[in-house]
Amino acid sequence: MLRTMDVVRAIEPGTWFVTIDLKEAYFHVPIAEEHRQFLRFSFQHKAYQYRVLPFGLSLAPRVFTKCVQAALEPLQAEGRLVLPYLDDWLLCAATPEQAMADTSRLLRHVTELGFKVNWEKSCLTPAQSVNFIGMHLDSRTMRVTLTKARRLAIQHALAKVSPGRRISYIQLLRLAGLLTAATTVISMFSNYKPFS
Repeated sequence: MLRTMDVVRAIEPGTWFVTIDLKEAYFHVPIAEEHRQFLRFSFQHKAYQYRVLPFGLSLAPRVFTKCVQAALEPLQAEGRLVLPYLDDWLLCAATPEQAMADTSRLLRHVTELGFKVNWEKSCLTPAQSVNFIGMHLDSRTMRVTLTKARRLAIQHALAKVSPGRRISYIQLLRLAGLLTAATTVISMFSNYKPFS
């Protein structure tokens, strides 16, 4: 699975970005008929089973990541740089023209494979400054910072933690996940100081 550091290492001065978001990501992965019995549940005395990869299944992120890697392999073999994190993808190119050409090729390829693009959440106009998986990337200044939304999410999660106050296991996991992702961005620049 894509790590924050992988994204940071892929950025070069002047890189142009495009972000693509997929709709109903896991639902693009069908479940073999003989395995559907293991994904059954009951609701109001009626049994159901998933025909596609369900959200909430512990294996779902790994399975979806493997499927996406296989789907993007032909494009990466052609020299296109696409960094997928589940249903959020970052395309990187040296020029805005190359970014547009690579985006057209990527969109054509993934729609042929049956993926549905979330046009509202995608940013298909090449830019040198974008938000991606909780980070703000700027290839002009070569800065990576946490997005305002990510900072607010961390503050909100931290506000629930105080001495003597109980916190649920889920809340603790959420806080740990937010802080772990933020640590890479924050620690990368902790040894730097402005010129005096």
